[in-house]
Amino acid sequence: MASASEQHTRAILGAVQRVGEQKRDREGALARMRACLEEYEALGATLTALPERVERPAMVPLGKLALFPGTLRHTNEVTVLLGENLFALRSASQAVGIAERRAEFVAAQVQSLEEEVRELGSELEKLGAMHTLGLDPASGGGCAPHAGLALQGGAAEAATFRDGVRMRKKTTSSYRVHRSELRHH
Repeated sequence: MASASEQHTRAILGAVQRVGEQKRDREGALARMRACLEEYEALGATLTALPERVERPAMVPLGKLALFPGTLRHTNEVTVLLGENLFALRSASQAVGIAERRAEFVAAQVQSLEEEVRELGSELEKLGAMHTLGLDPASGGGCAPHAGLALQGGAAEAATFRDGVRMRKKTTSSYRVHRSELRHH
């Protein structure tokens, strides 16, 4: 049966791993939303510049491998996706308005995700402090012995001693001995 110290270390490592995974997921979603926001901003700039001229020179694709010079006409007309394969023909100024509204929506999501990432980061710090102080996260702050947990950039590592040799266990691997930490009796 595991001692209270080992149970406490396992509980902290499990919590750190779950919160770390949540934080990585949210950071990935945040990166995708920021890229989406940049695309909407670039689209707005392009749609603003398109109707300045009646015709615009362009390289027109002919199949997958060939391009030939041509011109774009009716650059003030844009087909806009309204959702669920429903498209509408709009003027460039109307399409700019649609792109701006979508960019505002994405910006609000970016702010929400940034706040979630900050909260998860503070939760990781709190878990590390609780373990350092020997507090049990399940009891809401009761004391429990600890066996040396180090948090570095979201990665957790537990240390324990076996027969005078310091062993480390990362959250995803088994115990291993570090040669620099061997102690001779």
